[in-house]
Amino acid sequence: MVTTKAFRKLQLKNHNFFIFLIILAFGSLSLSSHKFYMSITSLEYNAETDALEIVVKFFTDDLEAALESSTNEKLFLATDKEAAETDSLFAVYLSDHLQFKQKNKLLKVIFLGKEAKRDYTYAYLEIDNFKENEATQIENTLLISIFEDQVNQVNYKNGEHSKSFSMHKDDRVADF
Repeated sequence: MVTTKAFRKLQLKNHNFFIFLIILAFGSLSLSSHKFYMSITSLEYNAETDALEIVVKFFTDDLEAALESSTNEKLFLATDKEAAETDSLFAVYLSDHLQFKQKNKLLKVIFLGKEAKRDYTYAYLEIDNFKENEATQIENTLLISIFEDQVNQVNYKNGEHSKSFSMHKDDRVADF
């Protein structure tokens, strides 16, 4: 079971990294307004539970656009009018667009839940019985079909070992 404390720790790390990226992105833009599209996926191996803990951070409006593209209904994500089927749509979306393989075998990703707020939405996922010493492949196509310039930052941590990579429409697969 994933602990709340571990996810809060990951959220804080993600928040600080995300603020840095926002400052960097705005610093490199001209004064004209340009929106950028980004998600951040944090992967951390938990040796105590033998699980890969996954947190994905989205801009809420971008995620809502992606989820609504598969239905004709407005979902009102992160509001008191949020549609009842949002979590199930979100779980399906994640399973279709965030996949992990070891030895060419698709790993089962468990959707634990979400935390939706006005600006950001967090997805909490887990892979049980994760083989930490086995080569792992991730395919991340989150939001790419909705936003052509979408960037999906992935950060992996296993003890002292860490690896980060950016994924986009032309580079959707990475190994760690």
